[in-house]
Amino acid sequence: MGEAQRRGRLIAIVAGLCLSLGGAVLFAQDPPDEGFVGNAQARTFHKTTCKLAEKITAKNKVELGSLDEAMLQKFKPCTVCKPNQVAAPVAKPDEEKPDGDMPKPKAKTIKKGAAKGAAKKTEPAPAAGDDEKTEGDMPKSKTKKGAAKGALKKADASADGAPGEMDAEKADGAMPTKAKGKRATGKAVMKKGDTAKKADVAKKAEPEPVDDKALKFSRDIAPILAGNCTGCHNAQQKRGQFDMTSFQKLMTGSSKQKVITPGNPDESLLVLKVRGEQPAGGKMPPGQRNLAPETIAKLEEWIKSGARLDAGFEPTATLDSIAPTPEARRRRELAAMTPEQRDKKVEEVGLERWKKASSKTTPVVTSGKNFLLFSNLPKERAERLLKTMEVQRTTLGSVLGQSGTALTGLEKISLFVFNDLPSYVEFVRSVENREVDATTEAHGRLDVEQPYVAVADPLNGGEESAAAAAAASGGTPKKTAKSKKAKDSAEETHDGPDRTLPGIVSEHLAASAAMAGGKPPKWLTTGLGAFLSSKVDPKGSNYYRKLREDTVAQFNLGWETKASELLGGEGSPETVRAIGFSLCEWLATSFGPQRFAMFVQGMLQGGEKLDDVVRGCFGPDATRAVFLDQWGGFIGTRYAGRRR
Repeated sequence: MGEAQRRGRLIAIVAGLCLSLGGAVLFAQDPPDEGFVGNAQARTFHKTTCKLAEKITAKNKVELGSLDEAMLQKFKPCTVCKPNQVAAPVAKPDEEKPDGDMPKPKAKTIKKGAAKGAAKKTEPAPAAGDDEKTEGDMPKSKTKKGAAKGALKKADASADGAPGEMDAEKADGAMPTKAKGKRATGKAVMKKGDTAKKADVAKKAEPEPVDDKALKFSRDIAPILAGNCTGCHNAQQKRGQFDMTSFQKLMTGSSKQKVITPGNPDESLLVLKVRGEQPAGGKMPPGQRNLAPETIAKLEEWIKSGARLDAGFEPTATLDSIAPTPEARRRRELAAMTPEQRDKKVEEVGLERWKKASSKTTPVVTSGKNFLLFSNLPKERAERLLKTMEVQRTTLGSVLGQSGTALTGLEKISLFVFNDLPSYVEFVRSVENREVDATTEAHGRLDVEQPYVAVADPLNGGEESAAAAAAASGGTPKKTAKSKKAKDSAEETHDGPDRTLPGIVSEHLAASAAMAGGKPPKWLTTGLGAFLSSKVDPKGSNYYRKLREDTVAQFNLGWETKASELLGGEGSPETVRAIGFSLCEWLATSFGPQRFAMFVQGMLQGGEKLDDVVRGCFGPDATRAVFLDQWGGFIGTRYAGRRR
């Protein structure tokens, strides 16, 4: 055998080893992806290892078993991971031999042209590329599979004496593929352009139209329930022993029965309640608010179709996370801020509100633990006001309990104190776009972004007397020689203004917090506010003496009838406030803070719950008649008796 023939055979054998070993190394280091991940919203698909695939939400995630499946569903390939250019894996090499033996190449893995061309080659010197192979260099693990085949093709071309341009082009751009059920060989090389054609088809394909008519729990049902039901049916209140804060709890129902019968809306308690066809316990939502007919129709259609949860959502996920309300989204945004960022935002909004009401003045901003005061008060008064309001907030929070969420938000509550009534009136007009009568001096809004209480200072920005300052700070004025009987008298007089600034702010903070905590009757919100402020204002204040006198006047007109009418919402605002004040004072004085708080929290569910709340507070045998009788006894003894 001549020297040229020996060199040719050696080249062929080394090239075969390179091809076989290169395939084995590549297969071990970079296995092909199994399946793909599609984004139903963007209509794109990715490798499972693509970083963009990790960002696809469960709602939009689509599992795709193959490239063909992705193309058939008209998904566009990701431009980052280029999943349409992934080749099917080459056949597995022979099982690894013990002691590190390398697998022997099989004859059919070497192109016939390579061996034949090498045998015919007569030139004394091989190509430069072949010299590298004969030195024993093996392809590195990061070398592409096409590179090994390109080297083999180059050897073929050199052996045959033909240019290797076309083969080199294939080595750079083509990836090996595998026919289904057959071992990949050199003949199974994908033609250049096949992948590009499929990519072009995918790019030109239009997304399939989404069926917007089909009801979805996340889009059509969860917002209805979150906006109308979870306020009363949650883990804290659980009205009717029923929690609706997740799909799982919704389908579980109450401790007594299921509320949804999939496939049958006419037998579903939820539908019967919103229709008003289930008398026990009343309709839902309670009170004067009703769901629109089209809203009820959505609930009926969803239940009729099987009451299913959308694919990709966990049954235990809260409705707020599936269909977050604006308030839920806002809470998440606030939670992501630092306390300093939240305070800065409240201050910015507060200054904008102040400017609308009083463009010629600039307030001093005084920060407390839970309040931000905007005023032009003397420094000592501003500090005393904040100190008192922190105490009042704690007291009010213990009364409202878990319903007092308006007091415990992440944002500080703004307190706007204007030195004159016209500035306060202009504040209401410009910020809330409404008018107030001349007798209104303050109000609160804790159900809005950046909640606040606005008030006109009774001292017009001046200094307080020593007695008023002591009362506002929770201190005790200088004792007098008056008897205990005189102190208890509603006729007791005092020096100084009839009301203090902390008293007025306390009244409207309590009223607005109770209003934001549920659906309380007017007599509860205004009465609770007046009762809380009485703990700050002077005991002999004419304001509270007038409230007691108005209550006695109603008592003398026939107590049981007048009390029932006033509790039902009849009467002037002043009389309704007086009745509510006397009820709060009676309960707190006669039964203690715990029973008082239980009553208030029960009534936050609505005025129609009075009989249930009375039984819950005073026992199953307690009736409204007994309740009114004992309340009337307190009025006759403590209020009317004081007047004699």
